[in-house]
Amino acid sequence: MFAVNQVYYFKQEVFLMLAGEEKPTVVTYRLKSTTSSLISEEISAFIKQSTQLSFLHSNDFDHWTISDKFMLLPSTVYEPQLKTSYWERMFGALRQDQKLEEYCHKSLKIQFLYTVPEWLTGFLKMQFNKPRPSCFFSEMLRHSPNQGKQMALLITSDSFVFALYSEKEMHYFDISSYQAVDDILYTMLHVLHRQPWVLEHPALTVYGFCAASLLQELQTGLRKVQAFEPLIAKELIHFYP
Repeated sequence: MFAVNQVYYFKQEVFLMLAGEEKPTVVTYRLKSTTSSLISEEISAFIKQSTQLSFLHSNDFDHWTISDKFMLLPSTVYEPQLKTSYWERMFGALRQDQKLEEYCHKSLKIQFLYTVPEWLTGFLKMQFNKPRPSCFFSEMLRHSPNQGKQMALLITSDSFVFALYSEKEMHYFDISSYQAVDDILYTMLHVLHRQPWVLEHPALTVYGFCAASLLQELQTGLRKVQAFEPLIAKELIHFYP
């Protein structure tokens, strides 16, 4: 149960998880407009209608951005004044309709660089007086107490992010495209086989911004692979029917 409404933004999609329910209701919306002002009106209308609120108060909402492009750098060598240079070396010039943001994961000593659409920062500043949305990668990398190695899997309609980490060490974090569930399973197997240790009672948290049928197929596939037998899979967020 969430104390406040959770709003997630990915490309042209908005996912709203309503607060105060034992089994959260999720409402999805695909943007139709192309200009910042009209997009803001669309999102405001969608949230008001879904929450049945006449006014949108900042304290009633958490906002998260999911970027399909990002960079990881060790915090020990990261220089904030060079973040644009880092980005351009990897991806080329930053698009004019995007803003480059940074997030530091202190315990893992990792610096994330990622892009946020200008319309999103403008909307949050105007409607909620917030400078930017939170980085969803921070949610993915939350470490549960008394857990060793952990895994997180974020699945969208066309790509997935797989993370393997412990409390103070990042072992793997990358994004890949996929055509079928087998692509996800093979990537996970490949990453695990490259590790010099054996996972004991590993925990996998799944964030499913994708069809329910795909998550069901993933669960079936996990049960069929011997290497995943000790896996404790927990589906945390599921957005599509």
